[in-house]
Amino acid sequence: MDFMRDTDSIAVVCNDDESEPGTFKDRVLLNGHAEMGFEGMTLCASIIGAKSGFLYLRSEYSHQLPSLQAVLSRRQEQQLFGNKIMGCRHAFKIIQLCAV
Repeated sequence: MDFMRDTDSIAVVCNDDESEPGTFKDRVLLNGHAEMGFEGMTLCASIIGAKSGFLYLRSEYSHQLPSLQAVLSRRQEQQLFGNKIMGCRHAFKIIQLCAV
């Protein structure tokens, strides 16, 4: 499979759309456990060979973008995100946080 050789085209996508009526699980996860969500994305990226990720948010959650950016910055300072994660060769970055 030639498409599997191009690891630049592999990405992790996290959909926090919460489109089911009456649910609020994504809001709870983002408010209290964003670190765990980003850790899960990073682990997934390591397993599948992805170097980039996308997080999709509902527009109602756009006010959370600054706090999510802060979590990503802390993770990068701790070498849990970005280049050379925990000193190894693996690199992973969320290249887009979007609220539509």
